[in-house]
Amino acid sequence: SWVTRAGSLSNLEQKDFPLPELDGADFVLVKVTNCGINFADIFACLGLYSATPKGEFTPGLEFSGIVEEVRLPDDGSEPPHSFKKGDKVMGVTRFGGYSSHVLTHYGYIRELPKDWSLVEGSAFLCKSLTAWYGLVHLGSLCPPSITPSRVEKALGRKIVMIQSAAGGVGLWALNICAFCDAVPIAVVGNEQKKNFLVKEKGLHEQQVIVRGTGAQFEGQIRTALDWIAELPAFRNQTVDGVSVVFDAVAGDYFTPSYNALARGGKYIIYGAAQYMSACGNFPNYLKLGWKYVWRPKLDPMEMITENKAVLGFNLIWMWDKVELMEQMLNDMMEEDNEWNKPHVPNIFAFDDALDAIHKMQKGETVGNLVLQLESQE
Repeated sequence: SWVTRAGSLSNLEQKDFPLPELDGADFVLVKVTNCGINFADIFACLGLYSATPKGEFTPGLEFSGIVEEVRLPDDGSEPPHSFKKGDKVMGVTRFGGYSSHVLTHYGYIRELPKDWSLVEGSAFLCKSLTAWYGLVHLGSLCPPSITPSRVEKALGRKIVMIQSAAGGVGLWALNICAFCDAVPIAVVGNEQKKNFLVKEKGLHEQQVIVRGTGAQFEGQIRTALDWIAELPAFRNQTVDGVSVVFDAVAGDYFTPSYNALARGGKYIIYGAAQYMSACGNFPNYLKLGWKYVWRPKLDPMEMITENKAVLGFNLIWMWDKVELMEQMLNDMMEEDNEWNKPHVPNIFAFDDALDAIHKMQKGETVGNLVLQLESQE
């Protein structure tokens, strides 16, 4: 397992531990073949993540692998799940993913789709669940598996602005927009990522913004909205702003994004990646302090007049709600929801975890980064 203590990326090191023992029939031991890398892993290692464990811990929030051991109920009753030794699975976990084995509750793993590789499966559940919770549960998008209310139908098609749209969570947010019949405005950091979304994901160049400065951003959003207003689908619908903002960047882009919300719009925020510019192997607390002091602030009384909402979330703080998390995964995996195959152009050997983290930290990657423990296809 990779282990670390919060404060510096250089604290990461590999250690050997005894295999965990199954504690009841609700748990499954998985031999990990791949583990996905998330921005939350980096923030946790740097000590900038509110849920970072105290003392030594193993990073990693998602994985794939082979079921190595299950346990039957001691009382001889029917097992609570159908997993068996040898099954290919993908899972989500509250830390511990950068390891050769993960002991997990059965509710947090799912059978690997038949046409997916284990590499692809390791880059799905954490990121897609984040996008699903933010856009469906909080943002009120309606996938095919959920019947929209009459009010939702009356509101018409939603316009969803997605920050970091070419990243792991961002690509799943675009996927959700596609099967929820919402129109995305994709925001990215450079032309390479814009070209990827236009050529590989079928977006029009007018709906992809390469963000400039915070001062320029409001005009860029307005240009994208003007293009959407001319689409045939919006001939009978007024475009007065963005229905939902889905953001993990914040910083200088928060205020122009908030200003672009339509009446009744929702700002869903689940991270603040702009703080990453103040970090290398360890946090620059002087720069972080400056960014924190000058962070955007809202007046709740003005929000009432503007009819806008800001909703923040971090699913890791809901980890103990096993039934809720399990049901969300069930809803997400309904057959009517047409998920794309995960885009995984960046595969690193398990021993090169620090190199992979540094690559993600630079913000230059498209799609997902994955660690591979062994070849399994």
